[in-house]
Amino acid sequence: MGVELAPVEGILDEIHDPLPTGRDQNAYTLGRIGGHNVVVAFLPEIGNNAAATVATQLLNDFPLIRFGVLVGIGGGITGDEGEDGPNTRAYFQ
Repeated sequence: MGVELAPVEGILDEIHDPLPTGRDQNAYTLGRIGGHNVVVAFLPEIGNNAAATVATQLLNDFPLIRFGVLVGIGGGITGDEGEDGPNTRAYFQ
């Protein structure tokens, strides 16, 4: 994850000290871009289930989050045509 984390941390104007966590398994980087505080969460593994779990835990830990952006190599790219015809759903990872 270090290769993916470095560019994200590079766009932060400031990196904040981490907050203590008791139950959460997520790894966060807290920071600021312009006047906006941001939380960067890392996926422990690839896949939709991992992304959903991390997003749910993030919203529980930071209930005042107003916007979410999912980024990654496959974020928002529709799947290939399968046996049932073209896939028109978008999958975010």
